[in-house]
Amino acid sequence: MNKKLWVSIIIFFLIPSLFSEVSLTKYYPKILSLNNDGQNDFLFVKYKNDEGKKIKLKIYDINNIVVYEENITGSQQEWSEGDEYIFKCLLEEKNFAKEKLFPGPYIFVLTADEQQVIGKGVFVVVK
Repeated sequence: MNKKLWVSIIIFFLIPSLFSEVSLTKYYPKILSLNNDGQNDFLFVKYKNDEGKKIKLKIYDINNIVVYEENITGSQQEWSEGDEYIFKCLLEEKNFAKEKLFPGPYIFVLTADEQQVIGKGVFVVVK
């Protein structure tokens, strides 16, 4: 086989598997009702954390004010599913210490070790 082909195969398949990954995989639902009917009452954040870093979730309102903040690594609402973790965010009004939770858009940011942004997302609260 050609030397260039072997080098390409090694670079493409082997090298990426040598590096650990910390990243946001998915979040759902994108619209939350928060009416305690058992549907769309929780924000689920799915992420990879192969490096075992401390993951923090911050939620901002439309005015860029932090309305919710939690260290989610090791939380009771976190569990693993294969090589990914899922965090069940309890978005109840009593958890929003700085601001009252109003209907509208919210932005969340996941960070690793308080510095590295590993994911962002937008969801909407309706009532």
